[in-house]
Amino acid sequence: MFGCGKTDGRVPSQDAAGTAPLDSFGGGPGAGGNSANAEAGTSGTIATAGSAGTPLSCPGAAVRCVDAATVEFCDVDGSAQTVVCKEGMPAEGFFSSGCQSDAPGAKGDGCTVDAFLDPDCQAATPPFTVCVGGTVDDLLDVYAACFTDLKGAQAIVSCYRDYLDQATQLVDCEAAQAACAKP
Repeated sequence: MFGCGKTDGRVPSQDAAGTAPLDSFGGGPGAGGNSANAEAGTSGTIATAGSAGTPLSCPGAAVRCVDAATVEFCDVDGSAQTVVCKEGMPAEGFFSSGCQSDAPGAKGDGCTVDAFLDPDCQAATPPFTVCVGGTVDDLLDVYAACFTDLKGAQAIVSCYRDYLDQATQLVDCEAAQAACAKP
């Protein structure tokens, strides 16, 4: 995923019964937020620090906005890539209205995350992430893996939604891990 940023997340703890509070991330599925709190919600920015104007030196260069619509980043092969956010983000499961520089709560430039394109992956991402000991840093990556079905992730991640108690916002992690494990 291009332009994915990191935040100051924490690992939620499971209790002795193998349940974990979904509010370890500040809310349940559908709660609004941005990449600073990485809710699987409605609006935010996928970002890392960057500055436009100089040639991108890959690998290791920061993500940056070229203009209001376009982001520049280093791909996994170490090559500089330029992508129009509105065109590139849907491949990862997000609707983006463009690139935002130094968004409030973000750590620099990046494509906005204005909506999630898969409601099942959106609802299942927080319970799955809680149970595997992930942090808020991991939510957008887990959602993208679910959306793209990376190594069969969609069936596994989506299964965790069934183990969320909507009333208590607790996830029965032990039962989910047993039932949702890849055969």
